[in-house]
Amino acid sequence: MRRDRIANEKIIDFFVPASRTVGTHTSGVFDLRQGGSGEGPGREIIENMMLMITVGATWGGTNTITITVNTGDTSTVTAYATIAAMSAAESQDLYLAELKSLQRYIQLSVVLTGTTLFSILGSGNRSRREPVIQLGTEKTVTYSRTPATG
Repeated sequence: MRRDRIANEKIIDFFVPASRTVGTHTSGVFDLRQGGSGEGPGREIIENMMLMITVGATWGGTNTITITVNTGDTSTVTAYATIAAMSAAESQDLYLAELKSLQRYIQLSVVLTGTTLFSILGSGNRSRREPVIQLGTEKTVTYSRTPATG
């Protein structure tokens, strides 16, 4: 049976690509049960999430990125996990971090030691595979040929 990824995963745009200065940057608080505009909450809370952290061209020197994950049953979230520091010395531009057993609300707090261009997306899913209501717009994909035609 084919798994419908768009129906079973929730994408959260914690930080859009932008250059940010030294200091602490905090995302909004996201309700992992909430549906789109005019839609009520879903039946189940997202429990697992893969964070995708991308770093741009300003990544250099001794810059580091440290992320704290805050979660809670209400929108008043508390510290839950810390992701190992990412360093410019590692010469990477993509980092992944897997989170498990999240509560209903989530927020990220990012500490930068130097001006850095970065973005963070989260792809969340449930322990059971039931449809997730997306806040984003799903676009139609048109294929010019099928793999079977060579």
